Amino acid sequence: MSKIYLINVGANVGHQSEARSPIFDNGSFEFVSFPDPVRSTPYPAAVRPYLRRGVKTTHPDPDWANLTYGDFCFNQRARALLKVECGDILLSGVCFGA
Repeated sequence: MSKIYLINVGANVGHQSEARSPIFDNGSFEFVSFPDPVRSTPYPAAVRPYLRRGVKTTHPDPDWANLTYGDFCFNQRARALLKVECGDILLSGVCFGA
């Protein structure tokens, strides 16, 4: 039986001073991956308006085109991902507060 694992993707509250994933009035949003100064992957031009000046590179997870996701599984919050098997589900949720 498949298991479901919650994953953390995109710029979130912890990155709010550097990058944000805006939600627009019509309910659509722009996915902005989280900043990573160590990586050399530049942000796409479409999301640069949502970055703080000087933030240029990202950790490109998830890879939407290839349906892959990576995490540092020795962090406490990601440790359960060491048990993921083929057929399991990685679920990312977004919660909107009032």
